[in-house]
Amino acid sequence: MHLRRLLIPFALTLLLCQLPFFSEDSEAAGDGLLITEVHPKEEYFVITNGTSGTVDLKGYTITDGEGTLEIIRSLKVRAGWTVTVGDTPSGLSLIDTHFSKKGNLQLADSGDELLIYHGSTLVDSICWGKSLGTDGWLGEAVQCSSGYHMLRTGERDSGTAEDWVMTKSGWTNLTVPADGFPAKVLPFSFPESHGSPILKTLSEARESIDICIYLITSPDVISLLCQKVQDGVSVRVLVEGSPLGTDITNEISLLRTLIDEGGEVRMVNSPGHEGGRFMYVHSKYAVIDGSSVIVTSENWTAGNIGDYGNRGWGVVAESTELAGYMAGVFENDFGDEWGDVEDFSFLYPNARPYPNLPEPEVYDYGSEWFEALVTPVFSPDDSFSALKDLILGAEERVYAEQMDIASALSGRSGDTPISWMNAVADAGADARFILDTSQSDGHAHEQLISGISSSTAVKAVGISGRPGFQLVHNKGVIVDDRVWIGSVNWTQNSFVRNRECALIVDSGSVSEYFAELFLQDFGVNYYTLEETGLELQLTEVETSSGTMLMLSVNGPEGAEYEWQLNGSCRTGTLTRTLFRLPGPGTYTATVRIPGTDYSCSATYIVKGDENGYLGLINLTYAIMAVAVLVTGLAAGYFRKRNSPPARRYSYR
Repeated sequence: MHLRRLLIPFALTLLLCQLPFFSEDSEAAGDGLLITEVHPKEEYFVITNGTSGTVDLKGYTITDGEGTLEIIRSLKVRAGWTVTVGDTPSGLSLIDTHFSKKGNLQLADSGDELLIYHGSTLVDSICWGKSLGTDGWLGEAVQCSSGYHMLRTGERDSGTAEDWVMTKSGWTNLTVPADGFPAKVLPFSFPESHGSPILKTLSEARESIDICIYLITSPDVISLLCQKVQDGVSVRVLVEGSPLGTDITNEISLLRTLIDEGGEVRMVNSPGHEGGRFMYVHSKYAVIDGSSVIVTSENWTAGNIGDYGNRGWGVVAESTELAGYMAGVFENDFGDEWGDVEDFSFLYPNARPYPNLPEPEVYDYGSEWFEALVTPVFSPDDSFSALKDLILGAEERVYAEQMDIASALSGRSGDTPISWMNAVADAGADARFILDTSQSDGHAHEQLISGISSSTAVKAVGISGRPGFQLVHNKGVIVDDRVWIGSVNWTQNSFVRNRECALIVDSGSVSEYFAELFLQDFGVNYYTLEETGLELQLTEVETSSGTMLMLSVNGPEGAEYEWQLNGSCRTGTLTRTLFRLPGPGTYTATVRIPGTDYSCSATYIVKGDENGYLGLINLTYAIMAVAVLVTGLAAGYFRKRNSPPARRYSYR
């Protein structure tokens, strides 16, 4: 769709940007003049003077190839100032006699070009959408979907789409800070912590608590927040108004109680609201007293702040620099000037308070604080690029544990997280991937795991819970001594449409803390079997039927095992079995996985004592076979159990 009309008369608006001033007496050439924003739908674009002196725009022309605007009167723009050209509602409108217009200069939503010339010299250009390119432009056009506009990032000018992002009014458009903020960090996990670090940190607030979260349904958290309000602490909560497939009746009642105590609650994307800045506000973070930050992968629900949480990770970070940075994002998102944020009381004037809030149990979590550098990351700002840089920087290991991954982001080719993991795995890093298979889309996730395992060097497994939790809701990544913790799923919406938040924690100690949890979840499977080999252990046990010999193996749960002892043979899917203790003699016990080359044997001696008792008096292990490759039959067998097929790579 084209602009409604030709931009006649053009309004030129001088807007001060956050760059330093220079004296108007310092004239400069216009080589540093840049197009910095283009909004086809709203009919304007922005030019910024990036030079160190004042630029007079007289003699400059602006064109889209069909129409031309020439500036014919002196218009001096100081260093760091911007000129907005188009149909904007604010600013200083200059008279039409500054311009000479020829033809139709129309910025097409579907695709167009925009160029600035000084005389015959091209100063800057951009093309977008379906445009096939223009003078001074390299590569593909900037992608700009309907409802978005284009913004130049930083001051670079490579003449490519890499200089630009697609954005919306009200987005923060942050780039990842080059250096992390020094911080003291407390790592914790769900369900082990029961959310106690969250309650403990909130309980210590003295001035302010700001929370941005997708779902907050924990009575303990709300009860504690009510207590803090009573103590004079400012409590503000920004919550997603339309969480996907979730009944928020309890949440509404809890938030009503907080408001009645004096807290402030706003909702973004209320039911029926369309066209907001974000598809979902999916973050899970809090800023406390301008000095501490909580970031989790988990929503603050009754389960996660209780006894039956998901698998997730979290951190508390003490850093005034980090807290100040994130407070700026909260203020931007909490503001109601963008039209997608509404006061809770306006939306639910008749909501009833929650009956009988519990007294929250606040205690210290048994984890250690560590010194670290912490870097904040946000979606839709720069999370995709930040994750890419993080993973591609891996030298020794990259471990990722995810609740979800879009099929389009699971391929070994293209710009996908799996392709990045595969690249560093090919270079020698240990790349492991866990994907949840417990939900309704579990079968689709199993197929994704099978594809990743068969076509990449990534050791991928699907799991449907572990002791203590059923759902892997994590979105964590470990790269060498750095850890990514936050709300960012590996989906297109999460990277480029939602408001998400993550922290990259640079600390060997924090990395090891989460790596230990990851490897527990990764469990015993085909990959660990290939690394360690099959090991058989024999143990004498007393049962109601007498003394028995237990054979156990370090293989995957659910695999089929064939056990042999003293001429007896049995099969089963458990990793242990019992045989009656044989008479005196030397015996060999064997276990193997049918259809594979994996097998292991151990010898032992049984001797009769003077009372006729048969006992196991000596045990020696002989690990007889550690397979390097599994047969095709084994690959099919393991794939059925979410274990990947045989692969061809070496371990380092």
